[in-house]
Amino acid sequence: MALPQTARSAADLAASFAAQRPRLRAIAYRMLGSYWDADDAVQETWLRLQRTKTDEIDNLEAWLTVVISRTCVDQLRARDARQLASRARRRIRDVDLPAERDRQRDAVDAFLKASREGDFGALLQLLDPDVELQADAEVVAAAAPYAEHGAPLLRRQVRGADAVARVFAGRAEATQIALIDGFPGATYAPGGTPRAVFVISLHDGRVSRIDVIGDATHLDDLAVVLE
Repeated sequence: MALPQTARSAADLAASFAAQRPRLRAIAYRMLGSYWDADDAVQETWLRLQRTKTDEIDNLEAWLTVVISRTCVDQLRARDARQLASRARRRIRDVDLPAERDRQRDAVDAFLKASREGDFGALLQLLDPDVELQADAEVVAAAAPYAEHGAPLLRRQVRGADAVARVFAGRAEATQIALIDGFPGATYAPGGTPRAVFVISLHDGRVSRIDVIGDATHLDDLAVVLE
């Protein structure tokens, strides 16, 4: 019978997982295309780790990578999307991360530039026709009083290129590019402290999804590096 973990070993395990969390979320986000789903997958991976005899894990980083990938595939299958699962596995295996980061940075730069300049036509070119924006309740409430001062016209959910372009056109002047869990996105960070984070996904070179996060608990859980 395995002995229960000591308080110290449990603390060490939690610290080791916390160090891996940004990398795991990045993997999950690339597979699932949604910050919220990625966060669920990371949480499920943590729960599985807690249920596992850790003395049987030789390489924690490799073990976590396998578990997060399987968890994401399970989520995709639950959506009845087996073809998506297959593509996602290939994406993680074959992706050229430095090149993809560069493409993402260029896309985010162009998106922010078009937003600030109010270039509606450019925004439509940059946005996927079926783009979806999701924002948490905290960031919607925080942005509303500043709409007259150029804050994006956020709502909990916005779909379609035309509607999403109207959210940002002529706005987001205070938003800057940042690395979010190691991948280019954007943030509103007055005084260097992130108050809102924009997690941006691309599909075929266009912005296909924007998750806007303002909940303090979730923000504290993200690795945000200003550029």
